[in-house]
Amino acid sequence: MVDESGNFGGQTVNKTIIKNISKNTSVPIKTLRAILKSMEKRVDEIEELLKAKAEDYLDLQEELQQLDSEDPEVQKLREQASQALNEGQFQQAQKFLSAARTLDIEAFERQESATRQRWLSAAESTVIQAAAKKLQIDPASYREAATLYGLAAAYVDSVDAELAREYRERQADVLYELGKDFGDNEALREAIDLLRRLVSETDRTKDAETWARIQNDLGIVLDTLGEREPGTAHLKEAAAAYRAALEEYTRARVPLLWAMTQNNLGIVLIVLGERESGTARLEESVTAYRAALEERTRERVPLDWAMTQNNLGNVLPSLGERESGT
Repeated sequence: MVDESGNFGGQTVNKTIIKNISKNTSVPIKTLRAILKSMEKRVDEIEELLKAKAEDYLDLQEELQQLDSEDPEVQKLREQASQALNEGQFQQAQKFLSAARTLDIEAFERQESATRQRWLSAAESTVIQAAAKKLQIDPASYREAATLYGLAAAYVDSVDAELAREYRERQADVLYELGKDFGDNEALREAIDLLRRLVSETDRTKDAETWARIQNDLGIVLDTLGEREPGTAHLKEAAAAYRAALEEYTRARVPLLWAMTQNNLGIVLIVLGERESGTARLEESVTAYRAALEERTRERVPLDWAMTQNNLGNVLPSLGERESGT
C-alpha cells in the first residue's frame, strides 16, 4: 500500500510521477494517492496504472457533469458519487452514479408522461371545439374547424404521430367539404397540399391501408377541383391517385374498398373522356364500373350497386355517341 509519503509496499514511489500525471490529466494529487492506496501492484507498474486510472477518473467526472437534474435524490447520489470518486473509490462511485442515473431516467419519464398528457388533453379539447364548429353549416365555421384540427395535430406532433395524422386527415376532410359545398377552390387546393404531405409522411410498407386511404381521398379532392377547372391536369392526377390506391386496396384484401375505388376511378375517367377525343378514357371508365360491380353486388350493397349501375348508364351513351352501331 502507499502512505502519504509515497511509500508503496516498502518501496518509494517517485513523487514526480504523481505530480506529472496530475499535471497532465488535471486529476488532483490527493485523488491519485487515494487511488494508489487501493492498489497492490509493483512499483514499476504504478505509472502506467495511474495513467489508466486517471483516464477512468476523468470519464466518470464527465458522466457526473452530464447528470444534471433538479431532483433532490439524484443530486444527493451525485454528490456521493463525486466524493467517492475524489477518494479513489471508483467502484463505489460507479454504484452511486448508476443509482442516480436510474432515478434521473424515472424522473424524466414521469415528466415526459405528464407533458404528453398535457398535449393530448389540449388536443382533445381543441378537437371538441372543431367538431362543434363543423356543426354550424357556414363557410366561416368550416374554415375555423379546419384551423382547429390543424392546431390539434400540432399539439400532438411530438407525442403521438399517428394521432397527429388522424387530426390532419380530419382537417383535410373539412377543407374538402368547404370547397365542395361552398365553392371554395382555395380550400380544395389546401386539402390537396395537406393530403400530399400525408401521403409522403405515411410509411406504405408499415401501413399500406392508411396510405391507400389517403391516396383515395386525394383522388376525390383532385377530381372535384379538376371538374371545375379547364384542362385535364388535376383530373389526370386524380386518376393516378386512385390507381395508386388500388395497388394496396386489392380485391383479395379489401374487396369493397377496392370496388369503391374502382367506382371513383370510373367517375374521373368519364370526365377525362368527355374532355378528350377518342373513346379510350370512356372505355376505361366502363371497365372500372364493371369491375366495381363484381363486388358491389345487389345482394351485398344494394344502394352502392344501384349508384354504380347509374354511373355505368351515364358513360355508356357518351361512348355510344362516338362509336358506329348501337
